[in-house]
Order: sequence, then structure tokens, then C-alpha cells
Amino acid sequence: MTDASTPDSPAELIGALIDSFFAALKDSPDPISPAERPAEIAYELDQVVSAYLDEHELSAEAYHQIEQDVLNTIASDLHARELEHPLPEFGYDADGNADPLAVLSALDDHFDDLLSHDTATVPDLDLPLDSTDFSAEFSADGGSDFAGADSLV
Repeated sequence: MTDASTPDSPAELIGALIDSFFAALKDSPDPISPAERPAEIAYELDQVVSAYLDEHELSAEAYHQIEQDVLNTIASDLHARELEHPLPEFGYDADGNADPLAVLSALDDHFDDLLSHDTATVPDLDLPLDSTDFSAEFSADGGSDFAGADSLV
């Protein structure tokens, strides 16, 4: 039996994290200056992923995998959008993961397009169906059923 606030699928989980991330950026009480934007984007992503780990009592080991899945989904969505300025190459690695700094940089470059303070909604993202189910893979005691967990830093 699942809690009504618990996403039913991994894609819904990643979608909920992304919605929280964009909402946190959008709900900033003061407009974010261009000079502060890269740090604010990275900070809000860290806060959303960390809060999810704490709320679901997952090990810190899961942090990088969850963050990477969020960034991969954002990268995929950015490529699907028709943005005013071209996107950088995201430099996908052998595992298909986008370079986190490239995705954060693209978010910074397209911040106004994605989070206009004139609109009331966060970007509508197309979520992949193969997102990772972290709650089933990482336990609070540091153990993991995820085969690649030992390689996570």
C-alpha cells in the first residue's frame, strides 16, 4: 500500500523532484541575479535531493545517482525544447549520463526562458520511463541492492 504522497513510478519520482527543484527556484523571495544564479541552481538541486534522501531514510550513497537521474531528465527535456539560444553539448559518458556541469550551465543560460516570473507553472518535462527506483535500491543502513552502488562516490 502506497502513501498518496508517494510517487507510483520512478518517472513520477524524478518528475516530483524536478517539480520541487523548479518550484524552489521560482519561489525565491528575491529575484536571482545572473551572478548568483549558478550557485543558486546548484544549491536548490542539492536541497531537493538531500530532502528526498532524508524523508525516505535513504543512504547518502544514493545521492549522486538520484541527482544524476534528475540531471539526465532535465538534459533530455532541454534538447526537446525549442529554446531561444542553442544548448551546449552535454558530454554524455559511457553510461549515458549527462555532464552535471553542462546541464547546470544550460539551466543557467536558459533560466529566463524556463522560469519566467510572469508564469505560474514550472516547466512541463517529458519524463523517461526507465528512471531509477531509488527507494527499492538503497537502504538507510548503507546497504544496497543496486549493482553499481559501490562505485558511487
